[in-house]
Amino acid sequence: MDKEYNEIEELFHIGEEHYKIIPNSLNMEDFKEGKVPEKINKFGLVSRISEEKMLSLKNSIDLFSKYLEFNPDSELLIAGDGPLKKELESYSKNIKNIKFLGPISDVSSFLGQIDVFMGVDRCILEALACKRLAIISSYNGNMNILNKNNIE
Repeated sequence: MDKEYNEIEELFHIGEEHYKIIPNSLNMEDFKEGKVPEKINKFGLVSRISEEKMLSLKNSIDLFSKYLEFNPDSELLIAGDGPLKKELESYSKNIKNIKFLGPISDVSSFLGQIDVFMGVDRCILEALACKRLAIISSYNGNMNILNKNNIE
């Protein structure tokens, strides 16, 4: 953290008393050095299944459904629970190869099983830490593959 402090102080000269350094919210020790997938076959979602996330979840399912048309052996694993789980299961009932896993406690192990992660927030950072292809499926409906040009 001294490096970060020194860089900021060199730029802004605001004094030590004005800093509060908070370490990264991810414990990188929890995430095994991932291997970049050679083939995109398994998609994954981790989410609380609630009203504010429903558009994001449905868009992710729709994207997987389109991918499935060209790659029929692909699979989507959905980890999580919430008040709208039955609605989401109903929404996806006619799409093959979707499995609802329920709540999970070990996200890093889950990410080790998949090739592509779709979602938002902290899980996107965790997916990147595991070297997974990460697609942000935002709360307002936008979807973007993260890459070096748009990660900021």
